[in-house]
Amino acid sequence: VYVFAVQLCAFFTWSRLYCLLSSAAAVALYNFLFVDPRYSLSLIDRGYPGMFFIMFVVSLVSSSIALALRRALAQAAASDRRTHMVLETNRMLQRCADEQQIVHAMATQLARLSGCPVVWYSADAEGDDLLPRSTYTAVGDAAPVHELAPQMPPRLSASAYVGTPLDATFGGSAFYGIYLTVRTGDGFARSGDPASVVGVLAIVAEPDVLTHEERTLADAIVSEGELALDRARAMEAREEAAVLAKNEQLRANLLRSISHDLRTPLTSISGNADVLLDQGSTGTAVLDAQTRRGLLLSIRSDALWLNATVENLLAITKLEGGGMRLSTTLELMDDIVEEALRHVNPAVREHDLKVVACDEPALVNVDARLMVQLVVNL
Repeated sequence: VYVFAVQLCAFFTWSRLYCLLSSAAAVALYNFLFVDPRYSLSLIDRGYPGMFFIMFVVSLVSSSIALALRRALAQAAASDRRTHMVLETNRMLQRCADEQQIVHAMATQLARLSGCPVVWYSADAEGDDLLPRSTYTAVGDAAPVHELAPQMPPRLSASAYVGTPLDATFGGSAFYGIYLTVRTGDGFARSGDPASVVGVLAIVAEPDVLTHEERTLADAIVSEGELALDRARAMEAREEAAVLAKNEQLRANLLRSISHDLRTPLTSISGNADVLLDQGSTGTAVLDAQTRRGLLLSIRSDALWLNATVENLLAITKLEGGGMRLSTTLELMDDIVEEALRHVNPAVREHDLKVVACDEPALVNVDARLMVQLVVNL
């Protein structure tokens, strides 16, 4: 019963002083209740002091061991909780695709850690200020800022957080909270560039609501979020680079195709012009009028084709530069197709081209010139 009482005291207390006092009190109570003369602290046997000392040392050592085990278990549980929350945060961030989802994951985890709402301040596009955007709770809900945290400041300065510790208390009696700065970029930019500040996560609570271990865990959550932001921005940069590379490849293919398209009519024009020049230089009528007309018509057709190709290039340039202005009118689609066929007729003689007219007149609001050019290209 004596040792059990000492162990109970060690189980319900956290200080070695309590273990010392409980061991001494247990020896005194044992002497008072169980040693003759009972109900008295006097001793009649010389062996009792030594026995009481041994009992005191045994109870002190056992209670100290029990206290150390309790502390070790508490530390292990706290470490397991931190590890679990960091791993869970990491899994949540891996499923995030953009900045908004990453901020949502960080804020939700911080709200679960502190049990308080978390306000997200993000950069203002027009200035250096950070404006409150939304409030998050432990269940992951996002609400308007002033609905759950009306006591938070209306804006923060991004430059004020550059070079400060990760968690800083916003001064003033009206506004309280724990402010965690979220930065991105390399280490040099993060240490002295306000542009590297993405935003601030503010826990709506007194500064001492988090223990040292919980502040360390909040630091780890924000660090994981910053890595996820860097990873997301790197993915966006890679996607943009891939799109640019694809555009350059398309541009190169287009130039090769245009070069081929230009070479064919130019060769035909040059050849027909040489034949006509030779005809004129000899002074004799080698070619009849119908043949010369055919050569001239071929030159004219190839010139029109070159003109259409140049129009295509100009249209592409205008589209890329944003200078294309449409002059739309109501047109019959059959008329547009018929006009396009007149332009492509020389090029489709060796093909079987069928046109099915609309059952009913189809009026379309288009730029007729560009639509004819589009059908010719097709």
